[in-house]
Amino acid sequence: STDQMLDTPTSNFATLNPNDSTGVAGNFTVLEGNLGFTVDNNSFYRNVSSTFFPEGLKGYYEYRVNVGTPNFFIGMYPDNLAPSSSSYTVSTTIYLRNSGALSSGTTTLKSGMTPAFSTGDVGMVAFDFTGSNRYIWFGRNGTWGVDQSGNQQDPSTGTNPAFTFTSEQQLYFASNSGSGTQTIVVNFGQDSTFAGATTAGGNADV
Repeated sequence: STDQMLDTPTSNFATLNPNDSTGVAGNFTVLEGNLGFTVDNNSFYRNVSSTFFPEGLKGYYEYRVNVGTPNFFIGMYPDNLAPSSSSYTVSTTIYLRNSGALSSGTTTLKSGMTPAFSTGDVGMVAFDFTGSNRYIWFGRNGTWGVDQSGNQQDPSTGTNPAFTFTSEQQLYFASNSGSGTQTIVVNFGQDSTFAGATTAGGNADV
């Protein structure tokens, strides 16, 4: 069942954190056991972080646009930044847009890092914050994007990251639906069906 989580006392998975968010009420709702969010008739970027910080960790997660026309930011922002509808404008916030562009605050660092997203597409994020590493990689539908120099990203070998950070970060998810509705569901390892929207993958958390 997609409603049955895999967490145990010794193997926990991240979820979204409604206590570290902005606009969770009315037109922005965290749902699916804190693994998804819906934005409805919203003209501001509402955002939410995750319950796990990447510090000291190496990991991977993915997200799917289950409903609506994609209009989102997915990435990281400084762990001391209070969430607001304008968090994405801060120059130290790094995110991939639904257009496939990598941005820092309001500045585009790389257009076409991945192809643009459509409903049903799955975004991929890998990160390595172990030791002195501070790397993040972005992909879409099973293919990693290019880095800022146009080289193929490869988190399996730790090469060509999309961005290298110099400070502690937290995972960042933001969405603006305009006059429609958008639902994004995240898989941190506990549900590769994205709340029953697609067939489960065969991969296992390690």
